[in-house]
Amino acid sequence: MLLRIITQNLWFDSHRREARMQAHAAHWQQLQPDIIAIQEATLACLRPLLPLISNFHSTVTLESSAQWQGIAVLSRQKPDQVDMLPLPGEMGRRLLRVRWENLELGVVHLESTASAGPTRAAQLSQVFSQLQGPDTLLVGDFNFCSTSPENARLPAAFVDLWPALHPGTPGWTLDSQTNPLLRGSKQARYDRMLLKSKNWRCRSIALSQSNSSDHFGLVAELEK
Repeated sequence: MLLRIITQNLWFDSHRREARMQAHAAHWQQLQPDIIAIQEATLACLRPLLPLISNFHSTVTLESSAQWQGIAVLSRQKPDQVDMLPLPGEMGRRLLRVRWENLELGVVHLESTASAGPTRAAQLSQVFSQLQGPDTLLVGDFNFCSTSPENARLPAAFVDLWPALHPGTPGWTLDSQTNPLLRGSKQARYDRMLLKSKNWRCRSIALSQSNSSDHFGLVAELEK
């Protein structure tokens, strides 16, 4: 069995928003994923996006309340269970936990200021306490780089898939040298996929570059 999974921060900025959402959808149709986890999925992003990917089940609709805090999952197979769990902090962040028979998926967009390390630590503690399935994938925008001391808070049981498959390759998902939509000067790997599983293994992981966000996404293939 093979699953292709994408995580992508959409970038909620108004700059060419509708055209960028169209580009996201076209890129995903080319990649043919089974699951897409999105962050910064505001209503302004979802309005042009959801009609273009109506063949996916979505954890949110255009009539949903704003309580999803910009995170959502699109999947070809309807989830068995969807939970939105509050996280500590001042930005109203949440953990989106989605379960199917053979996989538990967690999606996060952690506190985003540079000084919010202690808040992110509390959020991660809460996240890992809520992800107890035997086959669990945590994805999203962690808002700290893989070079940060904050990585020490990630449990060893959760394997960071990029360095596991691309040792020695930085895998910047924020890269102002190659992404013209990223303002300023920055190279960092904020966007992650962490796997804890005895049944699934990661066959491949790559940057998902649709040229429609200030973040590059990730696309991974899991097999069992």
